Amino acid sequence: MDAVRKNLLEETYERIINVGLCIVPYEDLSDIAAPELMFFGTTKDEKVFSFSELDAMFKSQYEQMDGFVNSLDRKRLFTRTSNDGKNAFITEEVTLTMTSPEEVNTIFMRCSCVMEYIVNQWKLTHLHASTPVDTENDHWHMEEWKRENEKLQKLVDQQTADLQDKYRELEIEAALERVRARTMAMQHSDELMETSELMFEQIKNLGIELWSCGFSLWYDDDSYFLGYNPGPDGKMGEPLRIPLTEDDFFTTIREAKRRGDEFLVFESEGDSLKETYRYMDTLPVVGETMRGFVEAGYPLPTYQVTHCGFFSNGHLMFILQEKNPEATEIFQRFTKVFNQTYTRFLDLQKAETQARETEIELALERVRARTMSMQKSEELADVAFVLFEQLRGLGGNLWGTGFGLCKENRDKDEFWFANENGVFPPVSIPNTVDPAHKKMYDGWKNEIEFLAIEGTGQELKNHYEYMMTLPEVRPFFQKILDEGLSFPEWQQWNAAYFTHGYLLIITLEPYSDQEILKRFARVFDQTYTRFLDLQKAEAQAREAQIELSMERIRAQVTSMQESSDLLDIVVTMRTEFVNLGHEAHYFWHMRWLTDHYKKAMTSGDGTKIGMVMTLPRHIHGDIEPVAKWEKSDESTYVLAMEVDEAVDYIDKMITLGDFEKVDPQAPTLDDIRHIGGLTFIMARTTHGEIGYSLPGVVPKPPTDALDTLVSFAGVFDLAYKRFEDLKAAEQQALLIREERDRLEIALKELHATQDQLIQQEKLASLGQLTAGIAHEIKNPLNFVNNFSDLSVELIEQTKEELSALSDQLSAEDREKVDEVLEILSDIDSNLRKIHQHGTRADSIVKSMLEHSRGGSGKVEATDLNSLLKEFVTLSFHGMRAGKDPINVDLKFDLDESITEVPLIAEDFSRVIINLSNNAFDAMREKLSADGGQLSENLGQKYKPKLTIRTIKENQATFIEIQDNGFGISEDIKDKILQPFFTTKKGTEGTGLGLSITNDIIKAHGGSLEVTTKQNEGTTFTIKLPTGG
Repeated sequence: MDAVRKNLLEETYERIINVGLCIVPYEDLSDIAAPELMFFGTTKDEKVFSFSELDAMFKSQYEQMDGFVNSLDRKRLFTRTSNDGKNAFITEEVTLTMTSPEEVNTIFMRCSCVMEYIVNQWKLTHLHASTPVDTENDHWHMEEWKRENEKLQKLVDQQTADLQDKYRELEIEAALERVRARTMAMQHSDELMETSELMFEQIKNLGIELWSCGFSLWYDDDSYFLGYNPGPDGKMGEPLRIPLTEDDFFTTIREAKRRGDEFLVFESEGDSLKETYRYMDTLPVVGETMRGFVEAGYPLPTYQVTHCGFFSNGHLMFILQEKNPEATEIFQRFTKVFNQTYTRFLDLQKAETQARETEIELALERVRARTMSMQKSEELADVAFVLFEQLRGLGGNLWGTGFGLCKENRDKDEFWFANENGVFPPVSIPNTVDPAHKKMYDGWKNEIEFLAIEGTGQELKNHYEYMMTLPEVRPFFQKILDEGLSFPEWQQWNAAYFTHGYLLIITLEPYSDQEILKRFARVFDQTYTRFLDLQKAEAQAREAQIELSMERIRAQVTSMQESSDLLDIVVTMRTEFVNLGHEAHYFWHMRWLTDHYKKAMTSGDGTKIGMVMTLPRHIHGDIEPVAKWEKSDESTYVLAMEVDEAVDYIDKMITLGDFEKVDPQAPTLDDIRHIGGLTFIMARTTHGEIGYSLPGVVPKPPTDALDTLVSFAGVFDLAYKRFEDLKAAEQQALLIREERDRLEIALKELHATQDQLIQQEKLASLGQLTAGIAHEIKNPLNFVNNFSDLSVELIEQTKEELSALSDQLSAEDREKVDEVLEILSDIDSNLRKIHQHGTRADSIVKSMLEHSRGGSGKVEATDLNSLLKEFVTLSFHGMRAGKDPINVDLKFDLDESITEVPLIAEDFSRVIINLSNNAFDAMREKLSADGGQLSENLGQKYKPKLTIRTIKENQATFIEIQDNGFGISEDIKDKILQPFFTTKKGTEGTGLGLSITNDIIKAHGGSLEVTTKQNEGTTFTIKLPTGG
């Protein structure tokens, strides 16, 4: 035998000796004892043939040893094992010392033990203990035995009987006490079964051979009872429903209880007993149970003694197959104890019922409270989760809870669902395909209170496969699979109905308390009423929001002043759409014209119009569903495009579109690939469409977003009508403006012609007056000039004669001649002054005559640039040929777009020459005053420069003549155009040049403007009202 088995043998033997002689605290040895064993002790009655008897004896020994402390002195005499190592024999001499505060007793004995190795464990099969006598070599003790036998036997028998009675009483009382203790320890009413099992176990442990036992609870005015009987394994089986009014056996029991008997004992046998068991075999469940007893080795009795102990709501039953007066007394005592047990059970049941009711009411109240605190209809999902938590708290293996909302003639039910992972978005589930949902919907239509449906096997598998095909539902179940979980293999749908649908609880085991669900359904009816109220209020508020948004759009439509304001309406629509809580990226308006589309689209952020384009019609014609929609009467269409389709569409738009405006922030084709496609949502208008885009593939946008878009489309139709009205008005206004401009031009030309005629008349009148004055002055002026000139000549001749005569005169006469010569010199000087001023007066008269003559007065188309070059150059050469010539840098900056201008050329040439001559005089004056040098420190010489510039601008032609002379002081700037005002010294200027120049320019319908800056120069700007 190997060491492991040997060690296990010693450990097993040690446990048997230590428990059998009360050395260690009591422990159950059933794991090391064979069911059928033999034991012979040191007393006459110590012989047992089963472990239960041995265990009972050991327990009795421990009770007897209360107050003693045992010790053991052992001597191993013999150990032997069989050849196969499966049997062992051990013999020892032991001295047991029992010590108490009062005495010390010692027992010497021999112990023999036989054990068998069964299924990896040594088990006790035989145990023998004996006390040897004190004699030696008297093997049979015959004489001694004869002398002492009668004396000792009498004493032993008497003591044994007393001990047995006491032990039996202690055993019974201990059994009763165990039942009482278990009764008082009951915390829940469902512990009644455990306490009952314990009671029947204690009765069996008392050695009473029961064929059957159990307790029964009576119902329905004592017409039947539910019997609870332990099976062959000692555990309570399924309750048996047995009528009390149909068979004589049971009517006997019923009559005894009704008489008020506390206990009933009666015998049954023969045909009467057989008939009773035949009757029981016909009862549901009862018959199966009876046959199970028979199959387990408990055949039906042919004779039995039935003991019934009655309590308030039923009876205990004990069936023996032989009479046993002691057992009857024991059964009566156990009946009293069970009455206490059942009273305790009723108290606990009542307390539990009250506690359960409180718990249920609290759960219902939490649901009510969450319902009443709802501020938005979307919070119905939170109520679903509270419902799940409360029902889970009330017990039951819940997989999930929710509620379905039903409507007549609607093939889908709206579901709100929650489980331990949280709340899931509401989904719509068809009620015509899946068998479970069809049955639950039919239950609502048929107005039943409650429906329970079990699902398992292929049927349940088909259910979940179908649910995975529903786009709305699939994400919910896919999440379960992604988290490593699986669908149930068995489940129960429990539907408790209310007015608008049903409360749904899915459990993983049968749900027992349907009434709770019905109560929750009634509470949920209130919840849904609250939900409908909120939904109605939200719908009204939402409608008010939408109406306010549309009113703002209408207001902007009303305030449109120009047709281009239509694009601002698109931006406003996008803003209002997003403010209503809808998602939208780009927003557009598109007109469907005969051969093309006109499309205006907002920027990505919606703050402005980002793109304006023209697209060919086939860009939508190539997309068959869109082309069909354009020809249909449907108000909206959703174009959900996968990546490749979206990229192809946008590429066509970019390639084929004629863009008036491009958004630099518009998404690229790579951006579209990154977001996984595009979705266009379009709503029909009277002239085309409005729409918005979403990133990705969104085949079913929110319904309220589509409804809002349709409403906006109606408002936009008003905007487009306003747009067309404004466009027509703008076209009319354009025609009116063109006609007005034409009339204004004609009127301006008429005024110019009138002014020219008036100016010419003025010039003609002035010319006539001037000519008359000049002629009148000319004759006396000629006389003065001629005679002054003649007088100067006579004086010169006289002075020559006197000078020649002076040499011939005396000194005194020469002095007189010298005096005469001095006087003649003074006269000569005076005459010369007279001649100088006469000459100046003559030049004034000549100018007046020249001013009075004028030109031909004929306006002809003249090359302005050529005219300017010719007469500026002529003036320059005239200056260079005259007195005090200077070098001047001429610069011509002429606008080549100016060709011919209507002018009176001979008059306008005088303007050019006069302004050029004035410029040369101003630069000559600065050059003379500056010594030809601006500053020695600068080291730069002053260089006269004359710039002639022409400019064409807005139907007017400008001529600038700019010099870099001293400039004109502000105090005389306003006077230089007045007649006879001059800034030239002495007799150099007449003061008529700029006056005549201004008159000629006015006669051409133009104006002359002077700008000047001291020490930097002067610019004369001529503006002529017409240009080439």
